[in-house]
Amino acid sequence: MATFYTPKRVQKETNKTVFIDKHDHAGNGLCLNTTPLVVVPNALAGETCQVKFTKQSKKVSFANVIKVLDPKPNRTAPFCTYYERCGGCSLQHTSAGNGLALKEEALKDFVAKKLYGRSTRIENSVWSEPIWSDIDYGVAKGSEVLRTAYRRRIRLAVDARNKSSVKIGFRAANTQKIIDIETCPVALRSINVCLPEIRNTLKKLPSINKIGHIVITQGEQVLQLALYVTHTLCQKSLLQLEKLAESSRCHVQICDKSSESISLHPSKLNAGEIHDSILIEDKANIKLSVQSNHFLQVNKFVNQQMLANVHSWLSLNKTHTLYDFFCGSGNFALAFAPDVRAAKGFEGISEMVKVASVNAAQNNITNAEF
Repeated sequence: MATFYTPKRVQKETNKTVFIDKHDHAGNGLCLNTTPLVVVPNALAGETCQVKFTKQSKKVSFANVIKVLDPKPNRTAPFCTYYERCGGCSLQHTSAGNGLALKEEALKDFVAKKLYGRSTRIENSVWSEPIWSDIDYGVAKGSEVLRTAYRRRIRLAVDARNKSSVKIGFRAANTQKIIDIETCPVALRSINVCLPEIRNTLKKLPSINKIGHIVITQGEQVLQLALYVTHTLCQKSLLQLEKLAESSRCHVQICDKSSESISLHPSKLNAGEIHDSILIEDKANIKLSVQSNHFLQVNKFVNQQMLANVHSWLSLNKTHTLYDFFCGSGNFALAFAPDVRAAKGFEGISEMVKVASVNAAQNNITNAEF
């Protein structure tokens, strides 16, 4: 009789104590004194943590914090009740100010490794001050409430496999599980005000199982709710969505790949306010139409500062030709086109080339080409 040798399976580690040496560009903790290195979300440099491995390979492993053995002074309690389960946010275990600082440090380290020694210009450059949002960057004390809302767009997944327990929210970290959320502290107040009514209406729709995800965007004049559906919604669902558009004063758009989108508008909106796209105006007198599946700078305040900074750096005049690469809907090119002889935008997505061209025409900008 033949006897076959079966080697014993090597058991990978599940739990371990690690020291966090530094952060990566996303703010995750990195343990560098092990092989392979370990990436640990929600860990701060200088902390020793008990972790549980979620994924291991020869080059890099990933682990979640079970317990922080020696918390650093800059560790804070998350301001969102969903943070420990939701995968929508990161870095709520420290203040926004410290989070910005550690991301800046990681970026400088990355640039140093990739570019220093190759370019004298890079080596002699001075880092600009980071752009700050209009949120609170410190830590709330006592009864104080942190001002955290900045996102003018959120994308929520829908799990309607069980119609008696529909979930609408963000996916949990590293899983496909959906965390049902009632409010999002980083979304604008106008979004959170409408979110309960949106959730209640959607959960009662007869065709809720036909909706894959939703995108809520605060435009310049109106809130838009875009529903991405896998199949056509029934007539009863459409009637309920019409009522939602009227009562919440939002524009409901139903996006179906097999047919043209359906738009439901509040009846009392002015004609100039009715758009299938979201209208934004981050630069005075420059109005951009962006659809719910197009890239959008979600922080209006930061985008306005970026536009102002870049404009001052370039010192534009009417003899210049401005080249805008990865131009998207024309955020930079159209904002600066009035100041230059010509603006030329380049984009790898053909649909966005059309969007930018339409935006130029809508703003009566004739010296921009995409």
